[in-house]
Amino acid sequence: MTQGNILVRNFFYNFASQSWFLLIGFAATPYIVGRLGAERYGFLSMIAVVVGYFAFLNLGLGPAMIKYISEYHARNDSQKIHRLLATGMVFFTTVGLLGSLGLILLSDAIVTRLFHIPACLLAESKTALRIAAVGFMLNMPLSVLSSVPRALQRFDISNKLDLLFGTVTILATLVLLYVGAGLVQLAALNLAVGLISVAVYAPVCRKLLPGISFKPAFDGGIFRELLKYGGSILVTQVMGRIIFQIDKIIIGLFLPIAQLTFYVIPFNLSQKILIIPGIISPVIFPAISELHALNEKKKFKKLYFSSTKLIVAATLPLTIILTVFANQILNFWLGPGFAEKGTLSLQMLSAVFFLTTLTIPVAVFAQGMGRPDMPMKFSTIHAVINILLWLSLIPKLGINGAALGLFVSHIIIVPWAIVYFHKRIIKSPVKELFFSSYKPCFLIGAVFFAVAYFAVNIIYNLLGLVIFTAAYCALYYTAMFFMIMNEEERGILLKYIRK
Repeated sequence: MTQGNILVRNFFYNFASQSWFLLIGFAATPYIVGRLGAERYGFLSMIAVVVGYFAFLNLGLGPAMIKYISEYHARNDSQKIHRLLATGMVFFTTVGLLGSLGLILLSDAIVTRLFHIPACLLAESKTALRIAAVGFMLNMPLSVLSSVPRALQRFDISNKLDLLFGTVTILATLVLLYVGAGLVQLAALNLAVGLISVAVYAPVCRKLLPGISFKPAFDGGIFRELLKYGGSILVTQVMGRIIFQIDKIIIGLFLPIAQLTFYVIPFNLSQKILIIPGIISPVIFPAISELHALNEKKKFKKLYFSSTKLIVAATLPLTIILTVFANQILNFWLGPGFAEKGTLSLQMLSAVFFLTTLTIPVAVFAQGMGRPDMPMKFSTIHAVINILLWLSLIPKLGINGAALGLFVSHIIIVPWAIVYFHKRIIKSPVKELFFSSYKPCFLIGAVFFAVAYFAVNIIYNLLGLVIFTAAYCALYYTAMFFMIMNEEERGILLKYIRK
C-alpha cells in the first residue's frame, strides 16, 4: 500500500471514530448534565483537569515513543524497538504508581481547599477523585501499548478499539445515571474500562510486533534518547494544558463551581473544531518521522502544504456554524438560560480553536523533524500571556473573560509562530503557504459564511438546525472536493472509496 493510501485509510478510520463520538456526545450531554446537576458536572470536569496535570509525570515520553517506534520500524531495527518498549513499560508503570499515590494523598486538599465545592458533595468528590487516581495508574502503561498501532500507522486498529471502549463508557454512563448513580460510580466505571483496555491492547501489540517482548527492562541509553526528545514535548504539553485548561481552575477559584459548567460546555463544543486536525495530525506524525528519517525532502514539503490545506479547509464549516448559530445551538440544545450565559463564550472560543488549527501543522511537522523546541518556546510564551490575561479578565468579566483572554492571546501568537516556522525551520516563504494552502480555503469559506449568516433567521428549532447543518456541510465538502483538493488528492480519495 502506498504512503498516500495509508494516510487516506487512517484518515477515514480517525474520521469515523471522531464523528461518532461527536454525535453521541452531543446527544448524551444534556441528559448527563441534567442528571448530575451543574455542581457535580463541574467537579467531574475538574477531575479530568487535575488528573491531566498529573499526566505530565510522563515527561513527554508518549509522543517520543511513537516517533522512535516509527523510525526504528522504518529501518527494520527490531532490537531497538524491543529496548524502547521494555524501557517504556518500566518508566510509565513507575510514573503511574507515583502519580496515583500523589493524587490520593492530595485529594482532601484539592477538594476542600482549592475549589468551591458545596459541603454536601465533599465526601462524594473525595472518593471519586481517589478512584480516578487508581485509574491514572492503569492509564500510564496503557499509553505505551496504545502507541504501537499508531506508530506503525495502523489507525484502523487503534480506532476500532477506541470506538469500542468509548461507546461502552458513554452508554454505561447513561445507564448508571438512569439508576441514580453519582460521581463515585462514574469514576469506578472509568477505572473498569481502563483495566479492560490494558487486557485487550496487550495481545494486539504482540500480534503487531511478533517476537518482540513487552517485559519491563530498563535501558539507560534508550531512556536518555527518549528524554532528550521528550523534554521539549513535556514543556509543550504543560504549556498546552495551561493554555487550554488552567482557565477552568481560575474560574473555579474566583467563581462558584456551577459557573464552570456554563463555560465548560461551550468550551467542549467549540473544541470539536479540532476534530479534523485531531484526525489528521496523529496520522501524519509517524509519516513525517519516517520521511524525515529517510531524508525525503520533496515528499516532506508536499505533505506539509497538502495537510495544512486539508486541515484548514475541513475545519471551516464547523467553525462557521458554531460562530453564526451559537445562540440557537445552546438555546435549542440546553435551554434559553444556558444560551444567555454561554453564547458569547461559544463564539469567541470557536474563533480560538480555528486559530489553533493553523498552528497544528506547524507544531506537528517541527516535532516530526526533531525540532520540538520550536513549539515548546511558543507555547511557553502563549501560556504566560494567557495567565496574565485571565487573572485580569476573569474576576471582572466572568466566563466571558476567560474566552476573551484565549482569543487575544491567539491573535498574538498564531501569526508569529507560523512566520517563525517558515523562516527558521522549513526555509520556505510564508506567501507559498498562503497561496497554496490558505487562499483557496478562505475564498470558499467567505462564501459559505455569508450563506450561514443569512440563514440565521429561518432556523426555528433543533431539527431545522440539524437539517440545515447536514445540507450545509454536504454542499461545503462537495465544493471542497472540486475546488480545493488537487487532482492527485481527489484520485487517492476516490480510489480508496471505491476500494
